Amino acid sequence: MSLKQLAISQLSGKVLLTILEEVKNFLSPNEIGSFYQEADSKLGDQLSLEIMERLRSSARLAMANVATGKSENLIPGSFEQEVHKRESELIRIALEKAGGSVTRAARMLGLTHQGLCYILNHRHKDLLGARAPIRVRRKSIIKNADAGHLPIAQEPESWVVHQFEK
Repeated sequence: MSLKQLAISQLSGKVLLTILEEVKNFLSPNEIGSFYQEADSKLGDQLSLEIMERLRSSARLAMANVATGKSENLIPGSFEQEVHKRESELIRIALEKAGGSVTRAARMLGLTHQGLCYILNHRHKDLLGARAPIRVRRKSIIKNADAGHLPIAQEPESWVVHQFEK
């Protein structure tokens, strides 16, 4: 490598270090790691004390991001998308704990049965499979007295005959 190429390589390494130091809060862990590795390779072995310290600081930053498991995206989506995703997680967990029962899951979440059904049917259709099959409840075979009539079991036969004669 010629002296000119070596100078250009070291200059580009210094530029990468400067970029890393200035915009580290906006870079993902992968970007921080790749900036550090590229700066290290371009700077070579002949480093001044100042550059060595900057490079070590960048190495610590790269390792800290790996150790803490910092998320890849600092702003993964809009507020609405994040709320929708979290709502979906909470509903899924409640349905799992309730064995698919929407009524029990709604109680766990502090919602009404109807409210959770609306949310499932309109905003989280992908979770409909997590709920237990809908059970149609039987209707009573004994009808209560309404509009002044007696229950069917107690109506006199003469009333039934008169009704059909009309």
